[in-house]
Amino acid sequence: MNQLQSAVEQLLNKKEYHPAIVELLHLILEGKMVGVERDKVLSAHNIRRISDVKEHTLPIIIDYAKICLEDGILGDNEMHNVKMLKLFFGIEEGDFYKNNLKTQVDEIIVLQLRNIYADGVVDKYEALHLGELQNLFGLSFDQFELIVNRLVSQ
Repeated sequence: MNQLQSAVEQLLNKKEYHPAIVELLHLILEGKMVGVERDKVLSAHNIRRISDVKEHTLPIIIDYAKICLEDGILGDNEMHNVKMLKLFFGIEEGDFYKNNLKTQVDEIIVLQLRNIYADGVVDKYEALHLGELQNLFGLSFDQFELIVNRLVSQ
């Protein structure tokens, strides 16, 4: 079982999700993270498009990121998994903020920033990581800078 499947298993044990979402999560567990399989599940629940259940899929990305952050930082593999989840769930740039998940995204970014700034130095890899993090959650430069500035001014 890979890290994503292990985290999905944790999600299913921790929280209750919409029945269609539970089935989609089971597809991930089975290694069937493809659009055709996803669309079959949606159709079986009379859901036309994945975007119609965005309010149910966005929290999964947040929940997954929080599980990953239990060890301190979203690693490259975990960030790749978030990208895969976003593709599978049809998450687009700006969706987190449009769907009132700004606070949760900000918390994740602040945790990452604290870990990166802990030693007082931001190396090349950490700077690239911050850029990836900004893109991962579909934040504009200004949105990301606001989070950084709030943290620095604390």
